[in-house]
Amino acid sequence: MPVFDLIQIDGCVMKYLKIKNDSDEWASPAVISFMDTGSRFIFNMHLCFTESNQSSVEAFGEFMRSTLFPNKVIKLRPDNSGGFLNLKRPIHELNQKYSTLNGLLFDDDFARVLKAKDKIHLERSHKTLHNFEFFMIQEFTDRITLRKEGTKFFSGKMEKTVISHIDITLAGLKASGIMEKYRDNHNSTSHIFTDDGQRIRWTPQQKLDEFMYGVETTMISEKDIQSLNVYGHRKDVISAPKARSFVYHGRRYFIHKEVSNFWQLRRMDKVRVSEDGDQLFIFEDKDDGTLILTAFATQSPVRSEKTVKEKDAKKKTQNQTDMITALLENNGMVLNKNRLLREFENGLTLEIAQELVRHHAEKYEKYAGEKGFIAFNLFLADFINRDKAEVKPYADLRKVA
Repeated sequence: MPVFDLIQIDGCVMKYLKIKNDSDEWASPAVISFMDTGSRFIFNMHLCFTESNQSSVEAFGEFMRSTLFPNKVIKLRPDNSGGFLNLKRPIHELNQKYSTLNGLLFDDDFARVLKAKDKIHLERSHKTLHNFEFFMIQEFTDRITLRKEGTKFFSGKMEKTVISHIDITLAGLKASGIMEKYRDNHNSTSHIFTDDGQRIRWTPQQKLDEFMYGVETTMISEKDIQSLNVYGHRKDVISAPKARSFVYHGRRYFIHKEVSNFWQLRRMDKVRVSEDGDQLFIFEDKDDGTLILTAFATQSPVRSEKTVKEKDAKKKTQNQTDMITALLENNGMVLNKNRLLREFENGLTLEIAQELVRHHAEKYEKYAGEKGFIAFNLFLADFINRDKAEVKPYADLRKVA
């Protein structure tokens, strides 16, 4: 495959180590990687805890900032799930600003659901990343406070392993530069890759440099990269405001008269909005909808103590469901999101989900991928059976969908 024809984007959760999260609890970090399929060059690696809207946009911004793009059609292939779906919006916005006839164009070529071949090269790189975890463990040996037994899969078999708990935060891990060391080592080292069915040895950096020599390029401006941050917030669908002054969630907002594209809202039935402090961002109501305009609050939010508690509880619930979703999808399950939310309301927590995955990993592995919906139903059944051990038999009338 030619260089810069396809950039694969995917997240991988570390299996051999845990670090401290913002709540001072142990959690497994994830890495969002951007890799060119033609050269196997890794552009950047973003550390986070969940593949959320915000983390995917942050990672995408880092990729844009660190890369010089050849003026050609470049397919961007994120995973077709979670926060990655949100990348349709910033990709669309960049095309509006930078695409030219026979020049640069970003094509959002999302991986198809249940089509493992769409991500085969990136999935193989996960093995290399997990090997690198051992290097990280060696680097931070003096910060390991606990080693705990766990399980992992290797060649379809469940094996015991040891999970190292490193007393370092995500910010500390980023500041250490250790991921850059791994990326640079991968890019500058000769590897044997499979290309069109043939095994060939090459160095990713060298292959990329040879392609880029003499090619016309485009650099995305820092201002345009910063503008993509608005797409990292959660969005609600509301009726399009027809007046410049309007109320949203009990707070009044105003669209300044200098905003010339206000007329667009009058032609729309619905829009999507997201809050950020005193600003309300208004977007087109579609999956790749771009930012239309920004409204500004004219008063401080009026919120009762009950409202504040409800909002905090909703945010905590959403964070939990995001992490559970990422956990199950990373274990090859195809989810029914509505059913998962119902079970969350029935007592499913991240801790319980992690416990079930550890204890029944071998069973779930048999149905991962194209039969992932079976694995998900087995997971639900295991949760319900676990629940029944704690309540009277007649108290649970749920059925596995």
